[in-house]
Amino acid sequence: MTVYTDGGPAATPSRNPSANAAMSASERRDLTRLVRQREILLKKDAAERSARLTADFERQLAEKYYFSPGMEGKMEKIAEEEAENARARVKERCKQEGVPAHFIDRVNVHAHVTSDSCHFQSDYSAAGKLRKTAEAEIKAEEKTALVAIQRESLALQTEIVATGLGSATAHAFLERFSAIEVLMPPLDLLRIESTAKTVN
Repeated sequence: MTVYTDGGPAATPSRNPSANAAMSASERRDLTRLVRQREILLKKDAAERSARLTADFERQLAEKYYFSPGMEGKMEKIAEEEAENARARVKERCKQEGVPAHFIDRVNVHAHVTSDSCHFQSDYSAAGKLRKTAEAEIKAEEKTALVAIQRESLALQTEIVATGLGSATAHAFLERFSAIEVLMPPLDLLRIESTAKTVN
C-alpha cells in the first residue's frame, strides 16, 4: 500500500529518507573510498597542471628571448630591402645638393645583421634566470595545491566518520590535533642568531 505525505490520492508518494538520518556503515565506507579516489586524481591533476604551466612559460620565453634559425634570414632580407631604399634616397639627396654624378655613383649603404651567440648571450642568460624563478613558483604552487587537496580530503573523511559517532567524547576526540601555529611557532631572530653562531 502506498502512503501519501498529505493523506490525499493526488499527492506524490514519500520515497526519500529523512535528511537528518545517519549514514549507514556501507555508505560511509563507499563515500570514504570515493573521497580517497578523488584525492588521488586531484594530485595527478596538480602534476599535470604544473607540466602545462611549465610548457606555457617556455613558449613565452621562446617568443621573447630565443633567436629562431629562420629569424636571421628574415632580418637580413628586411635590412637589405631597407638599405636599397636608403641608397636611392641618399643618391637623390646628393643630386639635389649638387654633388657631381661621378661621386654620387660611389655612394653605397650596407646592411648588416649581427646574430652571433655573444650578441644574444644576455638574452639567454635572462631567460635562464626567469626559468628558474618560474620553476620555483610552479613547484610552490603545486605544493600548496597538494596540501589543500589533502586537507579537503581529510575534512570530508572526518565529516563522514563523524556521522557514525554517537557520543560527545568521540566527537571531541576528532578535535585533538594541535594547530599548525603551535607545531610551527614564529621564528625568533635572537634564537636564530644564537643557532647560527653555534653552527659556525
